[in-house]
Amino acid sequence: MVLEDFKEVLGTSASVCQIIQFFSGILVCRKFMKKGSSDDVSGIPFICGFLSCGLWSGYAKLLNDFILIYINVLGSFLMFSYVCVFYIYSSKRSKLIKQILIVIAFLVFIQTHIKSLEDFELKRKHLGIVCSFVTISFFASPLTDLARVIRVKSAESLPFPLILMSTIVSFQWTLYGYVIKDGFVMYLNLAGFCLSLFQLLLFCVYPARWMNDKSNITIVIPEHRIKIAS
Repeated sequence: MVLEDFKEVLGTSASVCQIIQFFSGILVCRKFMKKGSSDDVSGIPFICGFLSCGLWSGYAKLLNDFILIYINVLGSFLMFSYVCVFYIYSSKRSKLIKQILIVIAFLVFIQTHIKSLEDFELKRKHLGIVCSFVTISFFASPLTDLARVIRVKSAESLPFPLILMSTIVSFQWTLYGYVIKDGFVMYLNLAGFCLSLFQLLLFCVYPARWMNDKSNITIVIPEHRIKIAS
């Protein structure tokens, strides 16, 4: 059976994993709540995720693709929710607010620019290019902490659940792009897969604290006293 026969399966699987990827941010937020602080993690991945989903929602609306609209509207809502949780547990709120305002201003600017264009293909091309660059930024966003990871020799500050799901999702969309012969989908996600895989490898080179804790298992053997009758 050739790969083309799996087109529908790949499309459905990639869509489901995409939604799971969005929900994986909950695990990162639970970490904030447990520690009572989000200062040791960058909020850029969530902000870039919100921007990416917002732009792809506009692209999907342009194409009248209701499945993509649903997925990216859900992604926008969840990513913005994660940004709010990050804000609550952050001590650097003014910096985060500036980043959010820049993202919102950029979204408004892009939407205004797209609406000013009359040719449909030109709209699709311009918005598609912007979406591509922002999506690559989303995949690469955890690398903003790369210098810190190398300095402290720990990948603790990287959002592992988000990176893991990004690797899986981008690989599936790469295969899907190959099957439908769409270089735009294939090469964009191939770049995302390589970036995400590199970040996963950082956990092998610089294991996070929780990985070390699980690997060092202490087995306690209870002491028994045996009385021998004489």
